[in-house]
Amino acid sequence: MPHEAPMVNLRNSTIRTSPAPVNLTVIGLALFCLLLGALPAPALAAVDVVLALDRSLSMNSNDPRRDSLKGAELFTELLQTGDRLSLLTFGHDSQILMPLKTLDDPSRRNQALDLVRGIVMDGTRTDFSAALRSAYRTLTAGGRDPEAKRILVIFTDGQLNLGSEAATAQARAEIIDKLIPRFQAAGLQIHGVAFSPEGDIDFLRLLTDSTGGQAFRAERPEDIYPAFVKLFEQADQPLTAPVVDGQVEVDANVRELKLLVQRDPNGAPTRLTDPSQRELTAGDQVEGVTWRSTEHFDHITIQQPEAGSWQISGQNQDKRAYLESDLDLEAKLPVLATVDEAVTVAARLIYRGQGVDERLASNTAFSATLLDAAGTPLKRIDLRPDMSAPQATRRHQGPLSFTAPGPYQVRVTAESESFQRTKILSMSVLPADQPPATSDDLLFDDEQGAAIAIVVGANLVLLVIGGIAGGIWWWRRRRRKLEAQRDIDDLPGA
Repeated sequence: MPHEAPMVNLRNSTIRTSPAPVNLTVIGLALFCLLLGALPAPALAAVDVVLALDRSLSMNSNDPRRDSLKGAELFTELLQTGDRLSLLTFGHDSQILMPLKTLDDPSRRNQALDLVRGIVMDGTRTDFSAALRSAYRTLTAGGRDPEAKRILVIFTDGQLNLGSEAATAQARAEIIDKLIPRFQAAGLQIHGVAFSPEGDIDFLRLLTDSTGGQAFRAERPEDIYPAFVKLFEQADQPLTAPVVDGQVEVDANVRELKLLVQRDPNGAPTRLTDPSQRELTAGDQVEGVTWRSTEHFDHITIQQPEAGSWQISGQNQDKRAYLESDLDLEAKLPVLATVDEAVTVAARLIYRGQGVDERLASNTAFSATLLDAAGTPLKRIDLRPDMSAPQATRRHQGPLSFTAPGPYQVRVTAESESFQRTKILSMSVLPADQPPATSDDLLFDDEQGAAIAIVVGANLVLLVIGGIAGGIWWWRRRRRKLEAQRDIDDLPGA
C-alpha cells in the first residue's frame, strides 16, 4: 500500500515574472474581459463537505491541547464562499451538529467555528459505520446542486471498535459490503487523517482508496495542521499559484488571494510586501486584508489584491497561495478507474463562467502531470483541444494510463505569458478485477432484497390464509360431528 502523500510542492512550477510583450494573448484576454465586464461573477463550482470528527474519550489524552479542533477551524476557514459544509461527530454513535449550509454568509462560517470549538470528547466507542451512514444520507439528500462535488472528510485517532469482536466484525462487514459500494455508486469521495499511533491508517486507506480519496497520518499534534491543509486541498481543489522564492504573481483577474504560511521555527513574524512595496504584518489594520495568526500558521486573505508580485518573508518553504479569480481553470477527471483502463483528463479556461476567446485558449499551454502517493511526478502529458466540440464548450484533453493500483494526484496547469492557473485533482486506481460499484449494482441488490421480501411476505400471507382455512375446516367438521351426535341422541330409544 502506498504511503500517505506529503504536501504538494509547488516550488518546481515556473512562471515568467518579466513583463510579457503585448501580443494576441494579452489583447484577446483584455477584449474578452471588456465584453464580459458588465456580467456579475458567478459562483465557482461548489463543494459539499461533511466534516466528521472523532469525539471518543481517547482524544482527551491523545490531543490534550485540542489541536484537532483548531485544525478543523483552519479547514473551515479555508473553504470557499460557495461551498456547503456539514459538521458531525462520532463515537458510539454519530451526531449531526450542523446540516449542509452554504458558507456565503460570515455568520454561518462563524456558527460552524463555534460548533467546532464546543465539541466535547465523550464518545465511549469508535463507530465509523455510524459516521458513514449519516454522511451518506446528508450528501445524497434532495435539494443539492447536481454539479457540486461531494466529499466526506474523517478525522480519527482510533480504530473501529463497537465494544465486542462480533459487533466490530459486523460493522466492518457492513462498511465493506454495503457502505463503500454506495459511496462509489453515488460518486462520493472520502478523505481522512489518522492521528496518533493508534489511528487505523490501513482501514482509513481502505475507505479513501475505494472512493478516490486520500488518507494521511498525523503522528504528532503539530502534524495536524498540515494534515488539514492537505484535506482542504484534496476536498476543495482550489485554484493555486506557485510560490517561488517566497514570491507569488497575481494578475488583474484575481478577486481574492489567500496565503497560508507556516511559521518559522525561530518564531520570526511573517511579513508581506505588496506590489507597491508596502510592508504588511499581522497587527496592521488594512482595508481588505484579514490576517489570522496561530502558533503554526499565518492565514492571510486579501480582497481585490493589487496585480503584480507579492513577497512573503521567512525561511520556511511551506507557503501556499490560493486564488479566487474571474479567469478560472475548469478541470475534470474520474475519481475512480481500474488499472487496465485509460482515463481522460479534460481542462478549459473559463471567464466568469463562460468559455474564453479562441485566441486566448490557443495561446495557452495545457498540461497534466501524474503524481504518485508520495507526490513524485510520474509522467507529464500535453492536453490538446477537442476540435469536434463547439468553441464555447471546447476542452483540452489527453489520456492517462496506469501501471499499478493505488491513490494518485493529477496536477492540471494552464499557462500563458501573462498568467498561470493550476489545480490538483485526486483519484484512485483499483485492481482490474475490483471495479467500483455502480448504481445498477445497487439497484440489483435492492431489487433482489425487495424480491426476497415479497416472497417471504407472500409466504406469510399464505400461511395466514392456510391457518384460517384450516381453522374453518376444523370448526365445520366439529360442528357436523356435534349435529350428528345430537341426531343420534334424538332417535327413539337412544
